[in-house]
Amino acid sequence: MDVETIQVNEPVVACDGGGPAGHPRVFLDMEDRGEIVCPYCSRRYVLKPVHGSESGGT
Repeated sequence: MDVETIQVNEPVVACDGGGPAGHPRVFLDMEDRGEIVCPYCSRRYVLKPVHGSESGGT
């Protein structure tokens, strides 16, 4: 079985395994790690890098 990697915009994600054979919904907090793996289904969630948030525009 291939492990799915999902890129997300927020450091806290909800995972239910997806589909009819899913698992109980769990909320996963990446804290400062930038990624986390669901303990039920092994989906890997990766925080997308933020581009340009530090640069000042005119």
